[in-house]
Amino acid sequence: MGFKNYVIVRPDVLDPGYDDKLAPEIDEVVLGTAPIIYSDPVEFFKRTYPTQSIKIILEEIASVLRDGSGRKIYPLVSLFGGGKTHTLLTIYHALKNPDKVSIMDPELGRKYKDLGNVKIIVINGKTDSLAPSPVAPLRAGDYEIKTLWGYVAYKLGQYDELREFDEKLLAPGRDALVRLLRSHKIIVLIDEIGEYIKRINASKMPGKYEYIEQVVLFTDYLAEAIESTNNILLITFPIETEADKIRNIQEGYESISSMLRAIFIRVFRLAGNVYAPVTGSEELYNVLKKRLFEKIDYNGAFKELEELFNTYHEYSNIFGNASVLENEIRKSYPFHPEYLTIIWLIADKITSQKTRSAMKISRIVIRNIVSSEDNPSLIMPWHIDPGKLGLYGLLFLGNYSQYQRIYEEDIQKGAQKLPEKKDLAYIVALTIFLKTYPYDSLVVHKAFPDKYIIAQSVYELSFFREKGYTPTDIETIIDSLRDSPSIYHLNSKDGKYWFSRIPTVKEWIENKAKELLSEHKNMLEVQLV
Repeated sequence: MGFKNYVIVRPDVLDPGYDDKLAPEIDEVVLGTAPIIYSDPVEFFKRTYPTQSIKIILEEIASVLRDGSGRKIYPLVSLFGGGKTHTLLTIYHALKNPDKVSIMDPELGRKYKDLGNVKIIVINGKTDSLAPSPVAPLRAGDYEIKTLWGYVAYKLGQYDELREFDEKLLAPGRDALVRLLRSHKIIVLIDEIGEYIKRINASKMPGKYEYIEQVVLFTDYLAEAIESTNNILLITFPIETEADKIRNIQEGYESISSMLRAIFIRVFRLAGNVYAPVTGSEELYNVLKKRLFEKIDYNGAFKELEELFNTYHEYSNIFGNASVLENEIRKSYPFHPEYLTIIWLIADKITSQKTRSAMKISRIVIRNIVSSEDNPSLIMPWHIDPGKLGLYGLLFLGNYSQYQRIYEEDIQKGAQKLPEKKDLAYIVALTIFLKTYPYDSLVVHKAFPDKYIIAQSVYELSFFREKGYTPTDIETIIDSLRDSPSIYHLNSKDGKYWFSRIPTVKEWIENKAKELLSEHKNMLEVQLV
């Protein structure tokens, strides 16, 4: 028995064609071109886990729209692939289809049950039809809309009120926007404002810098007007924050970083808070599980896992104190907790796409297991197999490209040179590698695993049962890998193990031996001649 007996995988997970469609642009949903799992509210809510941020935002939006109480301005922050657009889509579907919200969360569903007649204005900075500009105006009947403020007025059926501002490319002041908004119940969703500014900045438009300044002013005045008219604004930023201050701006936005900062500071001044779509490992567990599985039979699975937990206790000298691990497995099932730790680490440090990368890699891993005869008790860290699953393009990007060679030489080849239990040696080495190479460290780090964490991360019931291995074999293999002359980049210090890009002295010794052998060979050949 294994996890495949206790889960139902969503059909789209088994279709590789969806791997690159994990986060549609909001305009695709608005314009009806997105895949059904995103465009259909029922399918969308089936796959959406309401994170703490989503719950807070939806609850406060409902309060604002009912009686004017609650926050009205929401800056959503994360780098690429962090869940910002998915959050906007959740809000969009909730307001377009309030009767379907209960599919995602029954309590939220009750709050949205009778909520209707809300106008939704969607601005997507990547799309001319949802974010017109002087470079690419929107032609609508007799109008040629050139600005974001002109577009908002047009969507409200009041373009003439801001027509002069639109034609002159001048942002309307707060009072003009208040007059525009006060008779409506609206929510404005702005996605990819950075892309909008980038496109203007990269154009040859005369006066482009002046227009960008007006866009900055508009977001400020719009937020002020919305705050005073009991309407709502959500705007995404490709940034990371710490203590409500910008810590990092997504790569690719360097040329407009000052403009993004200016907009963020103005919006944050009114919002007083920022919202990250996914925070913490437990939310990641639940987001992944909701998107990947239709159903999980926890009761049946946990009965089977008792054998695993008993093994942890029986071999406490190998696994250490595993009580915390047991609790984490109950939260993360069918994933091993260390699988999720590693997938988040890779997504954070290497791909910079967080939720999106974690989702894509997990889809590939699950598809491989489902299509095989294997039925592991848990989805393990070593199931993230770069060579077997063709993950080079996700795991060895940019500065990490050198680790592909290390993986091939030390893990694929070096581990196979051990005299016995080569398959176990491979998964032990791979586990250490995956857990440590994203740190790209030459020195020991507190996050690096000791022998107990390695054992906990490697041991899987069905694999060990099939091979006839015991937990004690893990410790033996760790020692063999450490001492192997064929594994050059594995380091150990203070009981910790890690792979680094700089080879240990073993490679230097081998290269020196080859050099000396070559020299002696040449000398011998000369003497023979």
